[in-house]
Amino acid sequence: MKKPLTVAAWSAFWGIVLALISMLTGLGEGGSFILGLNIVITIVGAVLGFLFLYGFVVLGKKFDVALLVVMAWIGIAITVGFSILVLILNASIIASAQEAAISASQDISEGVSALILFLVLWVPISLFFGAYSILFGVGLLKLKDKVEYAKTAAILDIVGGATLVIFIGAAISLVSYFFKIAVMFKAARKYEGKR
Repeated sequence: MKKPLTVAAWSAFWGIVLALISMLTGLGEGGSFILGLNIVITIVGAVLGFLFLYGFVVLGKKFDVALLVVMAWIGIAITVGFSILVLILNASIIASAQEAAISASQDISEGVSALILFLVLWVPISLFFGAYSILFGVGLLKLKDKVEYAKTAAILDIVGGATLVIFIGAAISLVSYFFKIAVMFKAARKYEGKR
């Protein structure tokens, strides 16, 4: 890849656009078209996520920050694994929708069970992703004097990871994501030059 940092920065930007489109399709009524669109969004999102995180692999190697390189590769593996899971779930939804019509009414007890299941799963999942975010932030912090906004993004990643289990970390991590995009654009401009 000729300019991996530039590609990473623009991939993150288009990833945000894709996330907004995904949210808008979530407001629709479902059906085969929406599910098919979600499958396409998942695949494109996985590619964009790979390219964005690969930019951190490049930065980590450039400045000999092994932790950042390792965490970026772990992030890529998580992105691929999560995308495969989403594709499997979408395929099963399409298959079940073809077998029977989905009832519009939902039993309240099923809703309560789903909420309890979510809360039980939330703790280990948030602890895992919180630890990942903290370690990624520590790796990113080592770039603080080399790339503008790296320190801010790193601190937000660390705080977001530490508070993810109490939900506020999700909002902090979102802000951190925007700073990581800024880091990538600044690094691309500084180390790859203008287009």
